[in-house]
Amino acid sequence: MDKISRAINSIESGRLFSYKNEDLDSIVWYDLDTKSAISKEDIQTAMNSLDVKASAKFKLMRGQALTEEEANALTGV
Repeated sequence: MDKISRAINSIESGRLFSYKNEDLDSIVWYDLDTKSAISKEDIQTAMNSLDVKASAKFKLMRGQALTEEEANALTGV
């Protein structure tokens, strides 16, 4: 699953959408009759959070120190 899809699913799983070329502006929502569109800002925030979590996991697996942001992302603080 790619970054945009993972971000959207982390916000609300089961959404119906498509997009092209990793472009947030190209997102088309297919379930707007029952749900609201997720804002590009919310999706970008979720993508950034996933990046921080991936960085933290990478560092943990190599025994490296985490930043406070990475530690918070992993612990949900």
